Amino acid sequence: MTFSKLTKTNNNYEVNSKVPFSSRTNAECDIQDLEQAFLFSWNMTFGATGEHRSYRSGGQLVRNNLQKFCDVFIGKLGEVAFFNISKKRPMVTNITEIDYECYGLGKWDSSDFIINYQYHIAVKTTKHFGNLLLLEEKDWVVRDGKAIYLPNQNSESKGVYDFLFFSRVKTDIHDLVKEINFSQEIDINNLKTIFFTKILKAVSVTLEVVGYVSNDSLVKMIEEGYILPQNSTLNGKTRMDASNYYLQSGFFKQMSIG
Repeated sequence: MTFSKLTKTNNNYEVNSKVPFSSRTNAECDIQDLEQAFLFSWNMTFGATGEHRSYRSGGQLVRNNLQKFCDVFIGKLGEVAFFNISKKRPMVTNITEIDYECYGLGKWDSSDFIINYQYHIAVKTTKHFGNLLLLEEKDWVVRDGKAIYLPNQNSESKGVYDFLFFSRVKTDIHDLVKEINFSQEIDINNLKTIFFTKILKAVSVTLEVVGYVSNDSLVKMIEEGYILPQNSTLNGKTRMDASNYYLQSGFFKQMSIG
């Protein structure tokens, strides 16, 4: 595991420690996993807006929910990847179940895992081509030698994760939802039928856990200023709308099954 900062040229930052997709620990995903993640994503987006709401083409509500659905779906599959691999590890004698309960907006990323009744785990996920894990600067602080995730500081973990795992998901979910025709007003129940009879049956996924870092590594990240500043550019094309701590994929120690 090698720590190095992004390559900086003026206000542009480039990733220099990459891990090719599928070169780390691949994870299984059966139809039940897929259905549960899909239903959870629906309930956290379109399903939360009411049974009799209609959507029009180009509406901001539609665009927001389509994007959120895909983001939630990918995030939950990252947890599935971690969970399914962890169950195969001999050292894991107990692990909490994947949380499919729906919470308010402020609690979307508050779920985590506890392993062997002792270790608190955070799982963060990106798309398959991603090589950078971003953690918003305002959400993290070091106290008493521990990295603390402030939004969860009042939870059981007190915002302290013993390990943070990084998953990647390859899926065509974005392309499939873009094919939905919103040329006419569409009822929420008809939209649900499209999602669950067409998109769910067609979607493909491939899951991978890149690896993990310890809380000590998060402390190093914070104290040594691994920061991608607000308004900077990433890889020459993505403008950062907030300041983020970062971890390159090459930072993560591979998760073994044996």
